[in-house]
Amino acid sequence: MQTDFSQPDYSRGRYVYNAFCAECHDSGQGGAPTLDDPEAWESRLLGLPSLLMDHATEGFLTMPEKGAHADLSDDAVRDAVHYMMRQVARSE
Repeated sequence: MQTDFSQPDYSRGRYVYNAFCAECHDSGQGGAPTLDDPEAWESRLLGLPSLLMDHATEGFLTMPEKGAHADLSDDAVRDAVHYMMRQVARSE
């Protein structure tokens, strides 16, 4: 099990993103911010990183808990969040 201080597994994060998150975050479905739109992430990234993780695991606005994939571990979701944030930063 990972802790908040361990390095994220970006390979697993990319896999989780592509398998479970891309459907909404690639197209903007349901108002999901896309990875190629850093401005859409600005307000989300200003808060504590743990808040963004909470939103991903517990749900936020129209996004259901773990993106409607409750079988995902919190660590897998954490890795996906880190992967996504890396991609957003690269698109700036």
